Amino acid sequence: MFQCHLHPDPAHNLAVELAEAKVSKMPFDLLPALHPKAKHWTICVCVSRKWEYRNGTDNGPIAHIDLVLADEQGNAIYVEIPNSEIEAKAALLEEGGIYIISRFRVSNSKSLYRLVDVPYMIEFTCYTKIAPTRDAPETFPKYVYKLTPFVDLPRHAGENRNFLDVIGIITEISDPALKQLMNQSAPTLSRDIILRDLSNVEIKPTLWGQQATPIVILVVGNLMKTFGGEEYLSGNTACRWYFNPIIPEAEPFYNTIQNQRLIIKHTPAPAQQATLTQKRAQLEDKQLQDL
Repeated sequence: MFQCHLHPDPAHNLAVELAEAKVSKMPFDLLPALHPKAKHWTICVCVSRKWEYRNGTDNGPIAHIDLVLADEQGNAIYVEIPNSEIEAKAALLEEGGIYIISRFRVSNSKSLYRLVDVPYMIEFTCYTKIAPTRDAPETFPKYVYKLTPFVDLPRHAGENRNFLDVIGIITEISDPALKQLMNQSAPTLSRDIILRDLSNVEIKPTLWGQQATPIVILVVGNLMKTFGGEEYLSGNTACRWYFNPIIPEAEPFYNTIQNQRLIIKHTPAPAQQATLTQKRAQLEDKQLQDL
């Protein structure tokens, strides 16, 4: 078991000293250079995603906090903040923030449920130093993704090695409904949407408690699953969706719908669930500008 022994150390304030300097002039390690055989890494990264992992439940105890970090060249890595360090470290990092991080452990990536398909991951320890940056360059990516074409999704059904990312046009939105999942003691509130790609192939991601409008959506951090004999993308705590993303892969979609009148179907929830769903949760309606 890894144990921390706190003691005075001149390097203790390394991250703070670096943060007070101009980031653009500091030599930081890029994420592909990291490996377990060395310890003295210092990285400057953007927090692309941050979420709580509760052992596959909605409201169980937090097992660890998870992150996806990206460096200024767009390289990404998965990070885990163990339960013992959540109180000290989690509040120091926010999605979209850019930070200088040092004194962390590099280990082999997990064999399953990979958000980033790279050989190594980062684990925070009690020695890990985190500091916000000054004068950070504007080259950090806003999104971290690796798109899977819709036609390739069925072959990933039942796999859990890597999470999947997709992009498409919303063509249908369902009412919220309750679904019973195997790892949940009570039904879970969910909302289905239908996405269409440029070849008119459609796929159904399940998003929890959200309402959308006729726009392009990038959905990252999904698993391909089967429920009731139907294949769909399942997005839970590690999932994020970005509306009208400014990325090259979205441009063909914008060009396609530019001169078209889009009609989005509305799929009502089953009649027997309507009353239960209304009692279970009152979802807030949002306009596009709010999202």
